[in-house]
Amino acid sequence: MTAKDKVLDLKRQIEESLTPLVDNDYVLLDLPYHSNLGDTLIWQGELDFLKKIPYKCKYSTWIRGGLSEIGKWLKQDTLLLFHGGGNFGDVWYEQNELRKRVIAMYPNYRSVIFPQTVYYSDEKNLQNDVAFYSKHPNVTICARDSRSFQLLRERFPKNRSILVPDMAFYMDLSQYKRNTNPKGSVFVKRDDIESKEELQYCDVPKDALVTDWRWLDNSKEYLRLSTWEKKEKLFSILNKVSHADVRNMFINKYWHHCLRPLNVKTAIEFIDQFERVFATRMHAALLAVILSKKDITLFDNSYGKSSSLYDTWFTDVDGFKMIR
Repeated sequence: MTAKDKVLDLKRQIEESLTPLVDNDYVLLDLPYHSNLGDTLIWQGELDFLKKIPYKCKYSTWIRGGLSEIGKWLKQDTLLLFHGGGNFGDVWYEQNELRKRVIAMYPNYRSVIFPQTVYYSDEKNLQNDVAFYSKHPNVTICARDSRSFQLLRERFPKNRSILVPDMAFYMDLSQYKRNTNPKGSVFVKRDDIESKEELQYCDVPKDALVTDWRWLDNSKEYLRLSTWEKKEKLFSILNKVSHADVRNMFINKYWHHCLRPLNVKTAIEFIDQFERVFATRMHAALLAVILSKKDITLFDNSYGKSSSLYDTWFTDVDGFKMIR
């Protein structure tokens, strides 16, 4: 199967699985206000999907700010939608706990967690989450790979679980200018806790550009959010005058209208310039599929997230190879 045909098939599966779930106005939470471009691509796919749903987003924010504002936007049937990704479990423990905190704050509302990788290294952490979610049966958890889906079905029986492709595949590429003459090779090599250093990367050409794409940044200094976040005095004054969390309002708007589109454009333009893509960053390889690259190699991460996703959806894609 060609990469183009695979993307069309995955978009269809996303529509069939999620459209019945998003049946009312919603708030979109746990947005990725950080430098991981993969999470930004997921976010963009979520937004492009939600544009086709006949309901409105009443409010959206990240998990570390604006939580006190959520209740102002909730009516009886409002949905809580949580950003997908790879943080359901104990690898990114803080993120997992913050999401549970929000669910506990609004236990009477239906929640949908967009497609996630589910992984626990500690049985005690898994048992704690099973106990928590069993008290919140109105939470639907979407898994983006078959291993995660099986774990949810076996250990979280009180919650509805659904197998759904990664939301980055719903991105609309029509608004982006494409590279018509890609050349050379790139190796997008992660340098965080998910790296699997014992892997041999002998397949990567010696002349390949090696980088971790979370360090890509083509914004000028005055565009960087960190420059504005440091202006605590200014925000403190504005908060007092307006009796509102101006800082968080600014961060939300800045990510939505400036940093998110800039980061998506940066990721697409970066991958699109190369003919061959090698990656330990899962979404660098997935973006290569979305861009219909014909020579893609994905190396597994430390706990099998990438290989499980590959085995679930991509074994039949021409030119896409997995190394474990």
